[in-house]
Amino acid sequence: MNPGIYFDISNEDYHAGDGVSKSQLDLLAKTPALLNWVKDAPEDEDKKAALDMGTALHCLLLEPDEFDKRFMIAPPFNRRTNQGKADEEAFLKEVEDRGATVMSAEEGRKLRLMRASAMAHPTARWLLETKGHCEASMYWNDETTGELCRIRPDKWLPDYRMIVDVKKVADMDRFARHVEEFRYHVQEAMYREGALRATGESHSFLFLAISESIDCGRYPVRVFELDLADSAAGLALFHRDLNTYHQCRQSDEWRGVEVIKRPDWARKQDSNIMNEESQNVHSQVLNDFEVIASPLELPLTELFERVPLLTPEQLAEIYSQVGRIESFCNAIRERVAHDLNAGLPVPGFKLVTTPPGGPEWSDATAAEELLKSFRLKQEQMYSYTVITPEQAEKLIKEASPRRWPKVEALITRADGKPTVAPESDPRPALTINPVNDFDDVSDDALAADLI
Repeated sequence: MNPGIYFDISNEDYHAGDGVSKSQLDLLAKTPALLNWVKDAPEDEDKKAALDMGTALHCLLLEPDEFDKRFMIAPPFNRRTNQGKADEEAFLKEVEDRGATVMSAEEGRKLRLMRASAMAHPTARWLLETKGHCEASMYWNDETTGELCRIRPDKWLPDYRMIVDVKKVADMDRFARHVEEFRYHVQEAMYREGALRATGESHSFLFLAISESIDCGRYPVRVFELDLADSAAGLALFHRDLNTYHQCRQSDEWRGVEVIKRPDWARKQDSNIMNEESQNVHSQVLNDFEVIASPLELPLTELFERVPLLTPEQLAEIYSQVGRIESFCNAIRERVAHDLNAGLPVPGFKLVTTPPGGPEWSDATAAEELLKSFRLKQEQMYSYTVITPEQAEKLIKEASPRRWPKVEALITRADGKPTVAPESDPRPALTINPVNDFDDVSDDALAADLI
């Protein structure tokens, strides 16, 4: 498929054709393996043939002349009676070869009310009635990856450089959540990019949202334009996913393992449980600390002053409990921080704000795409450092053993520092000569000083 705008490609041929689409990038954003899965997984033809109210609404709003060819509204049947059920069965059998999707009388009534609601909204009516192209297919090659991309706007108004996308929503008040859930901000960015590449002109993008839920007896209709910040985020995600797609195609590796997290409310419950457990740990550590001190017959207030006077046996006894002492100290720190954050007083202490850290990108991918748009040079955008010895070893030692000795000659390792370990540790003990802090006052030493 060559880049350009096509007006005669069927919906089936478009979805089966070349180029990466927004729906494919949605799958890839979850895990690349889904792109291969969706090609090979069998479809449930019975479910696929069932009525899709969203598709029917699109057709009725954007291609009303095609609606009667693709859809058929059944007459009302009383399904509570045997005669009504028999009449419905006979009707469905009569029309099954016509190739049209059959909807019930109630579904048809609701669909026409939703269309009438859209036409009652002045902006929505203008968008639907203004001359344009419905379901045109646009193709272009991405400048960075070279990948063929494609979009199929619900309606394109070339005279106004505008793209219109119709959305059937379950609840209008939740449409902002739908933008995030279904990545409509990525669609907006990709469609605007595609229109720019295909026509050479920047386009605006509008959502025409129609609710299938009644509010005050009516089906709400709204026209939305995406916030600029969300549009920029969508553009960054589009380029990120397209780059991932390109890398997967280059390497022919389509990763399939995903990380799953439990809901936030469940993790909040974990936090509450952990706080309760922390309180139990605090009590246990206090008991432990008393157990540590009691065999030595040393009051806690005198421990620090008595450290230099401890016998080797006492020193060994306390050192064996250092881990429990550290747990006690950490528990005290956590308790004080917890109480202060909860607004509880801790005499002599208060919460303060630490100095702000260095500036960081809140979204590194978006920052990278923005800086690229400024046409900065590679050396201006990126900081390069030599790889670590560990990374060099992985790259060179096995792949090029002859070169490795030259690299190894430039690697140095710091000597290990002495550390305390129990007698059961398998490592050999270091031999250390005892330090003598006293002057030698023997007769031989004095004689040597006089010579």
